[in-house]
Amino acid sequence: MKPNPARKPRIALLEFLLSQDQLFTFVVRADWPEKSINDAAPIVFKTDMDREELRGIAKYLWHMIEQFGRNKIRLDQADLSAFYQLGERIFSPGLLACLSGYQALYLVPFGDLHSIPLHALNAGGTPLIDQFEIAYLPSASVLPYLEVPARGPDILPAFLAAGVDFSNEYSHFHVEARNVFSATTKAGKSLWHPSKSALLIKEQVSRSKLIEQSSGKDVIHISTHGHFVGEDPLQSGVSLYAKSPMEVTDYLNREKKEPSRADFFLSARDIIEFMPLDAELLVVSGCLTGMSEAKVGDELLGLSRGLLYAGAKSLIVSLFPVYKQVTAGVGLPGDSVPFSEFYQLWLGSDTRKSQAFQWYIQAIKANPSFKHPFYWFSLIYIGRI
Repeated sequence: MKPNPARKPRIALLEFLLSQDQLFTFVVRADWPEKSINDAAPIVFKTDMDREELRGIAKYLWHMIEQFGRNKIRLDQADLSAFYQLGERIFSPGLLACLSGYQALYLVPFGDLHSIPLHALNAGGTPLIDQFEIAYLPSASVLPYLEVPARGPDILPAFLAAGVDFSNEYSHFHVEARNVFSATTKAGKSLWHPSKSALLIKEQVSRSKLIEQSSGKDVIHISTHGHFVGEDPLQSGVSLYAKSPMEVTDYLNREKKEPSRADFFLSARDIIEFMPLDAELLVVSGCLTGMSEAKVGDELLGLSRGLLYAGAKSLIVSLFPVYKQVTAGVGLPGDSVPFSEFYQLWLGSDTRKSQAFQWYIQAIKANPSFKHPFYWFSLIYIGRI
Protein backbone atom coordinates (compact mmCIF):
# COMPACT_ATOMS: atom_id res chain seq x y z
CA MET A 1 0.00 0.00 0.00
CA LYS A 2 1.30 3.45 -0.88
CA PRO A 3 1.95 5.70 2.13
CA ASN A 4 -0.22 8.72 2.80
CA PRO A 5 1.30 11.56 0.71
CA ALA A 6 0.05 14.17 3.17
CA ARG A 7 2.16 12.71 5.95
CA LYS A 8 5.66 14.20 6.08
CA PRO A 9 8.28 11.44 6.13
CA ARG A 10 11.05 11.10 8.67
CA ILE A 11 14.23 12.01 6.83
CA ALA A 12 17.87 11.10 7.43
CA LEU A 13 20.91 12.41 5.57
CA LEU A 14 23.81 10.13 4.63
CA GLU A 15 27.05 11.82 3.64
CA PHE A 16 29.97 9.74 2.40
CA LEU A 17 33.72 10.37 2.61
CA LEU A 18 36.36 8.10 1.10
CA SER A 19 39.92 7.89 2.40
CA GLN A 20 42.64 5.70 0.94
CA ASP A 21 41.32 2.54 2.54
CA GLN A 22 38.02 3.34 4.27
CA LEU A 23 34.59 4.64 3.39
CA PHE A 24 33.00 6.77 6.11
CA THR A 25 29.21 7.10 6.19
CA PHE A 26 27.96 10.00 8.32
CA VAL A 27 24.35 9.56 9.40
CA VAL A 28 22.57 12.80 10.26
CA ARG A 29 19.12 12.53 11.82
CA ALA A 30 17.09 15.50 12.96
CA ASP A 31 15.98 13.56 16.00
CA TRP A 32 17.57 10.62 17.72
CA PRO A 33 15.75 10.46 21.06
CA GLU A 34 17.03 7.05 22.07
CA LYS A 35 20.58 8.45 22.03
CA SER A 36 19.64 11.93 23.29
CA ILE A 37 21.51 13.57 20.42
CA ASN A 38 20.54 15.61 17.37
CA ASP A 39 22.01 16.42 13.98
CA ALA A 40 24.93 18.24 15.61
CA ALA A 41 26.36 14.86 16.59
CA PRO A 42 26.09 12.41 13.69
CA ILE A 43 27.17 8.81 14.06
CA VAL A 44 29.84 7.48 11.71
CA PHE A 45 30.01 4.02 10.15
CA LYS A 46 33.22 2.73 8.59
CA THR A 47 33.57 0.29 5.71
CA ASP A 48 36.94 -1.14 4.69
CA MET A 49 37.21 -0.07 1.06
CA ASP A 50 40.14 0.79 -1.15
CA ARG A 51 39.73 3.73 -3.53
CA GLU A 52 40.91 1.64 -6.45
CA GLU A 53 38.46 -1.11 -5.55
CA LEU A 54 35.54 1.32 -5.66
CA ARG A 55 36.82 2.82 -8.91
CA GLY A 56 37.05 -0.68 -10.35
CA ILE A 57 33.40 -1.40 -9.46
CA ALA A 58 32.28 1.86 -11.09
CA LYS A 59 34.28 1.15 -14.27
CA TYR A 60 33.05 -2.44 -14.47
CA LEU A 61 29.45 -1.32 -14.06
CA TRP A 62 29.83 1.17 -16.91
CA HIS A 63 31.55 -1.49 -19.03
CA MET A 64 28.60 -3.87 -18.56
CA ILE A 65 26.12 -1.13 -19.53
CA GLU A 66 28.14 -0.27 -22.65
CA GLN A 67 28.32 -3.95 -23.66
CA PHE A 68 24.57 -4.30 -23.24
CA GLY A 69 23.92 -1.14 -25.23
CA ARG A 70 26.03 -2.47 -28.10
CA ASN A 71 24.20 -5.83 -28.04
CA LYS A 72 27.38 -7.63 -27.05
CA ILE A 73 25.91 -9.23 -23.94
CA ARG A 74 22.47 -10.35 -22.82
CA LEU A 75 20.98 -9.21 -19.53
CA ASP A 76 21.53 -12.64 -18.00
CA GLN A 77 25.24 -12.29 -18.78
CA ALA A 78 25.63 -9.00 -16.92
CA ASP A 79 27.30 -9.97 -13.67
CA LEU A 80 26.34 -7.31 -11.10
CA SER A 81 27.43 -9.29 -8.04
CA ALA A 82 30.15 -6.78 -7.08
CA PHE A 83 27.59 -3.97 -7.30
CA TYR A 84 25.11 -5.83 -5.07
CA GLN A 85 27.84 -6.78 -2.58
CA LEU A 86 28.90 -3.13 -2.39
CA GLY A 87 25.47 -2.23 -1.06
CA GLU A 88 25.51 -4.94 1.59
CA ARG A 89 28.95 -3.79 2.73
CA ILE A 90 28.00 -0.12 3.02
CA PHE A 91 24.51 -0.64 4.45
CA SER A 92 25.48 -2.89 7.30
CA PRO A 93 22.92 -4.19 9.81
CA GLY A 94 24.05 -1.46 12.21
CA LEU A 95 23.51 1.29 9.66
CA LEU A 96 20.11 -0.07 8.66
CA ALA A 97 19.11 -0.24 12.34
CA CYS A 98 19.88 3.50 12.60
CA LEU A 99 17.49 4.13 9.72
CA SER A 100 14.65 2.08 11.18
CA GLY A 101 11.47 4.15 11.24
CA TYR A 102 12.72 6.54 8.55
CA GLN A 103 11.00 6.79 5.18
CA ALA A 104 13.32 9.07 3.20
CA LEU A 105 17.05 9.60 2.68
CA TYR A 106 19.24 12.36 1.34
CA LEU A 107 22.38 10.86 -0.21
CA VAL A 108 25.53 12.97 -0.58
CA PRO A 109 28.06 10.84 -2.52
CA PHE A 110 31.82 11.31 -2.66
CA GLY A 111 34.38 10.55 -5.34
CA ASP A 112 33.49 7.56 -7.50
CA LEU A 113 30.24 7.11 -5.58
CA HIS A 114 28.91 9.98 -7.71
CA SER A 115 28.94 7.63 -10.71
CA ILE A 116 27.23 4.71 -8.95
CA PRO A 117 23.42 4.48 -8.65
CA LEU A 118 23.32 4.26 -4.86
CA HIS A 119 19.52 4.06 -4.76
CA ALA A 120 19.76 0.67 -6.50
CA LEU A 121 22.25 -0.82 -4.03
CA ASN A 122 21.04 -3.81 -2.07
CA ALA A 123 20.53 -3.02 1.61
CA GLY A 124 19.53 -6.05 3.63
CA GLY A 125 18.72 -7.88 0.40
CA THR A 126 16.39 -5.20 -0.98
CA PRO A 127 17.16 -2.20 -3.25
CA LEU A 128 17.35 1.02 -1.29
CA ILE A 129 14.69 2.68 -3.50
CA ASP A 130 12.17 0.06 -2.36
CA GLN A 131 12.74 1.01 1.28
CA PHE A 132 13.12 4.80 1.14
CA GLU A 133 12.36 7.86 -0.89
CA ILE A 134 15.78 8.87 -2.24
CA ALA A 135 17.05 12.33 -3.10
CA TYR A 136 20.64 13.02 -4.12
CA LEU A 137 22.51 16.19 -3.20
CA PRO A 138 25.86 17.44 -4.55
CA SER A 139 26.48 18.67 -0.98
CA ALA A 140 24.38 19.17 2.11
CA SER A 141 25.01 22.92 1.92
CA VAL A 142 22.81 23.34 -1.17
CA LEU A 143 19.59 22.35 0.64
CA PRO A 144 18.58 25.92 1.63
CA TYR A 145 18.80 26.96 -2.04
CA LEU A 146 16.43 24.21 -3.22
CA GLU A 147 13.40 25.38 -1.24
CA VAL A 148 10.30 25.76 -3.41
CA PRO A 149 7.55 28.25 -2.47
CA ALA A 150 4.19 26.59 -1.90
CA ARG A 151 1.91 26.70 -4.91
CA GLY A 152 -1.81 27.14 -4.35
CA PRO A 153 -3.89 23.99 -4.85
CA ASP A 154 -5.79 25.50 -7.79
CA ILE A 155 -2.76 26.97 -9.55
CA LEU A 156 -1.55 24.74 -12.37
CA PRO A 157 2.18 24.84 -13.16
CA ALA A 158 3.48 26.50 -16.31
CA PHE A 159 5.09 23.70 -18.29
CA LEU A 160 7.57 23.33 -21.14
CA ALA A 161 8.02 20.00 -22.93
CA ALA A 162 10.65 19.61 -25.65
CA GLY A 163 11.47 16.55 -27.72
CA VAL A 164 14.12 16.23 -30.42
CA ASP A 165 16.40 13.61 -31.97
CA PHE A 166 19.20 15.32 -33.88
CA SER A 167 19.76 12.19 -35.97
CA ASN A 168 16.09 12.16 -37.08
CA GLU A 169 16.13 8.36 -36.74
CA TYR A 170 13.74 7.87 -33.85
CA SER A 171 10.35 9.31 -32.96
CA HIS A 172 10.66 8.16 -29.32
CA PHE A 173 11.91 11.57 -28.16
CA HIS A 174 9.00 13.44 -29.74
CA VAL A 175 6.50 10.88 -28.47
CA GLU A 176 7.77 11.24 -24.90
CA ALA A 177 7.47 15.04 -25.03
CA ARG A 178 3.93 14.83 -26.40
CA ASN A 179 2.96 12.25 -23.78
CA VAL A 180 4.11 14.36 -20.83
CA PHE A 181 2.53 17.48 -22.33
CA SER A 182 -0.83 15.73 -22.62
CA ALA A 183 -0.64 14.08 -19.16
CA THR A 184 -3.85 14.33 -17.15
CA THR A 185 -5.23 13.48 -13.75
CA LYS A 186 -7.34 10.35 -13.30
CA ALA A 187 -10.35 12.57 -13.83
CA GLY A 188 -9.00 13.61 -17.23
CA LYS A 189 -8.00 17.16 -16.30
CA SER A 190 -4.75 18.59 -17.66
CA LEU A 191 -1.86 18.85 -15.22
CA TRP A 192 -0.56 22.05 -16.82
CA HIS A 193 -1.60 25.68 -17.07
CA PRO A 194 -3.41 25.98 -20.42
CA SER A 195 -2.05 29.37 -21.52
CA LYS A 196 1.38 29.30 -19.87
CA SER A 197 2.56 25.93 -21.19
CA ALA A 198 4.32 25.07 -24.45
CA LEU A 199 5.36 22.04 -26.49
CA LEU A 200 8.44 22.17 -28.74
CA ILE A 201 9.06 19.35 -31.22
CA LYS A 202 11.80 18.62 -33.77
CA GLU A 203 12.93 21.80 -35.59
CA GLN A 204 11.32 23.98 -32.89
CA VAL A 205 13.91 22.75 -30.37
CA SER A 206 16.80 25.12 -31.04
CA ARG A 207 19.14 26.55 -28.43
CA SER A 208 17.68 30.06 -28.71
CA LYS A 209 14.07 28.83 -28.60
CA LEU A 210 14.71 26.59 -25.60
CA ILE A 211 16.35 29.40 -23.65
CA GLU A 212 13.49 31.75 -24.52
CA GLN A 213 10.67 29.32 -23.68
CA SER A 214 12.26 28.15 -20.39
CA SER A 215 11.73 31.56 -18.82
CA GLY A 216 8.90 31.57 -16.28
CA LYS A 217 8.25 27.82 -16.46
CA ASP A 218 7.58 25.88 -13.25
CA VAL A 219 8.31 22.47 -14.78
CA ILE A 220 10.52 21.68 -17.77
CA HIS A 221 10.89 18.30 -19.49
CA ILE A 222 13.51 17.84 -22.21
CA SER A 223 13.68 14.55 -24.11
CA THR A 224 16.83 14.41 -26.23
CA HIS A 225 20.36 13.03 -26.50
CA GLY A 226 22.71 13.95 -23.67
CA HIS A 227 26.50 14.15 -23.93
CA PHE A 228 29.22 14.26 -21.27
CA VAL A 229 32.56 15.91 -22.05
CA GLY A 230 35.18 14.73 -19.58
CA GLU A 231 37.87 17.15 -20.81
CA ASP A 232 35.59 20.14 -20.17
CA PRO A 233 32.57 19.08 -18.04
CA LEU A 234 30.83 22.45 -18.41
CA GLN A 235 30.73 21.81 -22.16
CA SER A 236 28.53 18.77 -21.42
CA GLY A 237 24.95 19.22 -22.47
CA VAL A 238 22.20 18.15 -24.85
CA SER A 239 21.93 18.06 -28.63
CA LEU A 240 19.04 19.93 -30.23
CA TYR A 241 17.65 20.21 -33.75
CA ALA A 242 20.21 20.19 -36.55
CA LYS A 243 19.58 20.54 -40.28
CA SER A 244 22.36 18.06 -40.79
CA PRO A 245 23.05 15.39 -38.14
CA MET A 246 26.71 15.52 -39.16
CA GLU A 247 26.91 19.02 -37.68
CA VAL A 248 26.31 17.59 -34.21
CA THR A 249 28.52 14.55 -34.79
CA ASP A 250 31.41 16.70 -36.00
CA TYR A 251 30.96 19.09 -33.09
CA LEU A 252 31.04 16.27 -30.54
CA ASN A 253 34.08 14.68 -32.16
CA ARG A 254 36.20 17.82 -31.95
CA GLU A 255 39.15 17.44 -29.64
CA LYS A 256 38.54 20.98 -28.41
CA LYS A 257 34.90 21.99 -28.33
CA GLU A 258 34.85 25.71 -28.80
CA PRO A 259 31.92 27.57 -27.19
CA SER A 260 30.60 28.47 -30.63
CA ARG A 261 27.02 28.94 -29.34
CA ALA A 262 25.85 26.56 -32.04
CA ASP A 263 22.07 26.50 -32.14
CA PHE A 264 22.05 22.68 -32.20
CA PHE A 265 23.73 22.26 -28.81
CA LEU A 266 23.00 23.51 -25.29
CA SER A 267 25.86 23.17 -22.82
CA ALA A 268 26.08 23.57 -19.07
CA ARG A 269 28.13 26.71 -19.69
CA ASP A 270 25.37 28.13 -21.90
CA ILE A 271 22.80 27.42 -19.20
CA ILE A 272 24.83 29.17 -16.51
CA GLU A 273 25.46 32.24 -18.69
CA PHE A 274 22.21 32.64 -20.63
CA MET A 275 19.40 30.57 -19.12
CA PRO A 276 18.20 31.85 -15.74
CA LEU A 277 15.78 29.30 -14.32
CA ASP A 278 13.20 29.26 -11.58
CA ALA A 279 11.76 25.83 -12.30
CA GLU A 280 10.50 23.71 -9.45
CA LEU A 281 11.56 20.64 -11.45
CA LEU A 282 13.65 20.18 -14.57
CA VAL A 283 13.81 16.74 -16.18
CA VAL A 284 16.45 15.96 -18.80
CA SER A 285 15.45 12.57 -20.18
CA GLY A 286 18.59 11.69 -22.09
CA CYS A 287 21.71 9.58 -21.71
CA LEU A 288 24.50 10.75 -19.38
CA THR A 289 22.74 13.94 -18.31
CA GLY A 290 23.54 13.23 -14.65
CA MET A 291 27.24 12.49 -15.15
CA SER A 292 29.68 14.86 -13.47
CA GLU A 293 33.41 15.23 -13.02
CA ALA A 294 34.53 15.44 -9.39
CA LYS A 295 37.29 18.04 -9.13
CA VAL A 296 39.51 18.92 -6.16
CA GLY A 297 37.43 19.12 -2.99
CA ASP A 298 34.78 16.88 -4.60
CA GLU A 299 33.48 19.86 -6.56
CA LEU A 300 31.12 18.54 -9.24
CA LEU A 301 31.11 19.93 -12.76
CA GLY A 302 28.64 18.90 -15.45
CA LEU A 303 25.14 19.51 -16.76
CA SER A 304 23.47 18.99 -13.37
CA ARG A 305 25.71 21.60 -11.79
CA GLY A 306 24.84 24.06 -14.54
CA LEU A 307 21.10 23.53 -14.11
CA LEU A 308 21.21 23.93 -10.32
CA TYR A 309 23.46 26.98 -10.57
CA ALA A 310 21.05 28.55 -13.06
CA GLY A 311 18.23 28.24 -10.54
CA ALA A 312 16.47 24.88 -11.04
CA LYS A 313 15.22 23.67 -7.64
CA SER A 314 15.23 19.94 -8.44
CA LEU A 315 16.29 17.65 -11.27
CA ILE A 316 15.67 14.22 -12.71
CA VAL A 317 18.67 13.23 -14.80
CA SER A 318 20.44 10.07 -15.88
CA LEU A 319 23.81 8.59 -14.91
CA PHE A 320 23.81 6.12 -17.82
CA PRO A 321 21.70 5.44 -20.94
CA VAL A 322 17.94 6.04 -20.86
CA TYR A 323 15.88 3.44 -22.69
CA LYS A 324 13.13 5.23 -24.58
CA GLN A 325 11.10 2.05 -25.01
CA VAL A 326 10.53 2.43 -21.26
CA THR A 327 10.04 6.19 -20.80
CA ALA A 328 8.45 7.19 -24.12
CA GLY A 329 5.62 4.68 -24.10
CA VAL A 330 6.38 3.39 -27.61
CA GLY A 331 6.32 -0.31 -26.79
CA LEU A 332 3.47 -2.76 -26.95
CA PRO A 333 0.47 -2.05 -24.71
CA GLY A 334 1.52 -2.74 -21.14
CA ASP A 335 5.16 -2.99 -22.19
CA SER A 336 6.27 0.53 -21.33
CA VAL A 337 6.15 2.87 -18.33
CA PRO A 338 6.01 6.35 -19.88
CA PHE A 339 7.35 9.39 -18.05
CA SER A 340 3.84 10.80 -18.03
CA GLU A 341 3.11 8.35 -15.19
CA PHE A 342 5.61 10.19 -12.98
CA TYR A 343 3.76 13.48 -13.48
CA GLN A 344 0.42 11.81 -12.82
CA LEU A 345 1.81 10.37 -9.58
CA TRP A 346 3.30 13.70 -8.51
CA LEU A 347 0.74 16.31 -9.55
CA GLY A 348 -2.26 14.06 -10.04
CA SER A 349 -1.86 12.59 -6.55
CA ASP A 350 -0.66 15.86 -4.95
CA THR A 351 2.36 14.18 -3.40
CA ARG A 352 6.07 14.91 -3.03
CA LYS A 353 8.34 14.73 -6.08
CA SER A 354 10.65 12.32 -4.26
CA GLN A 355 7.76 10.01 -3.42
CA ALA A 356 6.38 10.14 -6.96
CA PHE A 357 9.87 9.35 -8.25
CA GLN A 358 10.09 6.34 -5.93
CA TRP A 359 6.71 5.08 -7.11
CA TYR A 360 7.67 5.63 -10.76
CA ILE A 361 10.89 3.62 -10.43
CA GLN A 362 8.97 0.88 -8.65
CA ALA A 363 6.44 0.85 -11.50
CA ILE A 364 9.27 0.29 -14.01
CA LYS A 365 10.75 -2.46 -11.83
CA ALA A 366 7.35 -4.15 -11.58
CA ASN A 367 7.12 -4.47 -15.37
CA PRO A 368 8.49 -7.94 -16.27
CA SER A 369 10.15 -6.51 -19.38
CA PHE A 370 12.11 -3.88 -17.44
CA LYS A 371 12.85 -5.41 -14.05
CA HIS A 372 16.59 -5.58 -14.76
CA PRO A 373 18.42 -2.64 -13.10
CA PHE A 374 19.83 -1.43 -16.45
CA TYR A 375 16.34 -0.21 -17.34
CA TRP A 376 15.70 1.85 -14.22
CA PHE A 377 18.75 2.54 -12.05
CA SER A 378 20.11 5.20 -14.39
CA LEU A 379 17.51 7.81 -13.38
CA ILE A 380 18.23 9.85 -10.25
CA TYR A 381 16.32 12.57 -8.43
CA ILE A 382 18.29 15.59 -7.14
CA GLY A 383 16.49 18.02 -4.86
CA ARG A 384 14.47 18.33 -1.69
CA ILE A 385 12.31 15.62 -0.18
